[in-house]
Amino acid sequence: MLEFHTSRNHRTSAFWDLGDFIARQSEGSLGVLYVHDDEDSGRRIEGQDLSLSFRVWRILDGELSEHADQLFSPFRSLHAFGGEGCFGSAV
Repeated sequence: MLEFHTSRNHRTSAFWDLGDFIARQSEGSLGVLYVHDDEDSGRRIEGQDLSLSFRVWRILDGELSEHADQLFSPFRSLHAFGGEGCFGSAV
């Protein structure tokens, strides 16, 4: 098990660089990361606002790949992070 945190308030490539390194070094291993990035609003994948979505990152056969999440997305629960008027409120 690997736990990794960054100390920045905004996105950084350090997390993804580490993920790529782990995938390359661990051929034959597998893993899944669920990531929610509230700043993923169309800059990373042109025209796709993913700020209310979880993304699934899979390590398989030495590669790190990104996939859409079907279970937790879109992330609009009125109960998440305090209810109406907060981050999780319906749009």
